Amino acid sequence: MLKYEHIDLKRHRITQLIGKSRRVHELPLAAILVREIGSIKGLKGPIFPDLYSESERKLNDNIAHPRKYLQDLLSVAKRPKATLHSFRVTYNNLLLAGGMTIQDRQVLLAHTSSETTKIYTHPNPELAEKHLNGLPDFLQNQKED
Repeated sequence: MLKYEHIDLKRHRITQLIGKSRRVHELPLAAILVREIGSIKGLKGPIFPDLYSESERKLNDNIAHPRKYLQDLLSVAKRPKATLHSFRVTYNNLLLAGGMTIQDRQVLLAHTSSETTKIYTHPNPELAEKHLNGLPDFLQNQKED
C-alpha cells in the first residue's frame, strides 16, 4: 500500500494510514535506506504496483507473491523457513536489545497497544546477562571496607 507520496526524504519519514488501526502513522527511515532510495522527486503512485490494491482482500491475495519469493530466497541460501511476521519479531527484539522503550517500539511497529508489542517480544538471556553484569558490584565494595 506504500506510495511515493508517503515518503519524505528530507525529514527521513514515511507518513501513512495504517489500515488495521485506521490511524495515520509517521515512521522514521534509517539513513542507509534514505541513501539507497536516492531521488524520487516527481514519482507518484504505488511503489509496488503489482502488489498494490485499495481492496484489503485483493491486497492479501497479492502478498502471497512476495511470501513465496521470500521462501525461495531462503531456500536457495539454505536458511530456515521464515515468515514476514517473523521479521517483525526479529525487528522488535533488535530494537529492544538496542535499548528502545516499549512505547517507541510500539510506534515503529504501528501497534495501537503496547500489549500487542509485548506479544512480539521474546526473552533475551544474553541481553539480561549484559545488564546484570553492568550493575554495581556491592560485594566488591564491602571487601574494600
